[in-house]
Amino acid sequence: SRDHMVRFILRGQFSCRALSRLWICSDNTPAMSANRCNGTAAQQGSSGVLKHEYLFSEVTKMVREYLVTYKDRSSKVVEFRSPEEVRAAVDLELREEGMADEELLKLCRKVLELSVHTAHPRFYNQLFAGVDEIGLAGQFLTAVTNTSMYTFEMAPVFSLMEEEVLGRMRAYVGWSQGDGIFSPGGSISNLYGLMCARYQAFPETKTKGCFGLPQMAILSSQQSHYSAKKSAIIMGIGTDNCLAVDTDEVGRMIPSKLDKTISEFKAKGMFPLCVLATSGTTVLGAFDPLNEIADICQKHSIWLHVDVSVLCECECEQDCCVNNRLRLEALRWSPGNTDTCCKELTGRTQ
Repeated sequence: SRDHMVRFILRGQFSCRALSRLWICSDNTPAMSANRCNGTAAQQGSSGVLKHEYLFSEVTKMVREYLVTYKDRSSKVVEFRSPEEVRAAVDLELREEGMADEELLKLCRKVLELSVHTAHPRFYNQLFAGVDEIGLAGQFLTAVTNTSMYTFEMAPVFSLMEEEVLGRMRAYVGWSQGDGIFSPGGSISNLYGLMCARYQAFPETKTKGCFGLPQMAILSSQQSHYSAKKSAIIMGIGTDNCLAVDTDEVGRMIPSKLDKTISEFKAKGMFPLCVLATSGTTVLGAFDPLNEIADICQKHSIWLHVDVSVLCECECEQDCCVNNRLRLEALRWSPGNTDTCCKELTGRTQ
């Protein structure tokens, strides 16, 4: 179905690859010569047979058994062991010699046994849980093609797939044009958004750097993500210039306090670079009043970036939702395990 296809693209193409080839010997590695790879004759690359046919088949069975086993409520969420016990149970030494397939399979079983079973019905995490089987199938494809997203010539299908997914995500927010990039996580995405804000205000930084720029500030709520301060360090803005705006009793940024903070900062001859609002804060799950914040940003001509953990599709009359009328310049959105930073190209406000 179309829903499965979207999930397949989102959860498959852009998820991280598993470290599936660690310790597996290769003929292309000088230290891993043929006499060091202890496999059967069928595993040595005979016609029509995978070099490690047995290993491949057994790992596939192991994965399926794992998915089934840890959906059972009677199993444990984790077989917890101390670091010392894990080191004793799992051979982590990186050797010059190769390892037989049976030994590799034993290691694989131990890795699964001692890992946290995120697909367990009693595993709870605010950011992730379990394995989407459609996404897993997508990861098989990305791992077996083993390509990179440099150019269309290098990844013709995946490049077009990326464009399609980013277009759909922009459409959810109400943007007809724009651009975006998939990133490793929310911290990097927020950094990208703040860098866009600085480039929009001071495009000369691309060629001349930050010399001669005014003192800048990033404004966010007291409940915002710590990546605002991390970004300030990386960008040379400094944590002292991350201004925390007061929040109400449920953790939402107070617009009047934001307006006052901006005015005070500008009165000192300084430059408020960006307001970083949040839709779904980490601790309290608060949604900043985005339309009121957008009014203030428009009044002061400030870039508005929204850190989105939950994309609300309700039809309520509140202004907490990222919807088709939202006025912002960029957002960071984390649907499932995928993280992206999208930017509107049609102007500072819709």
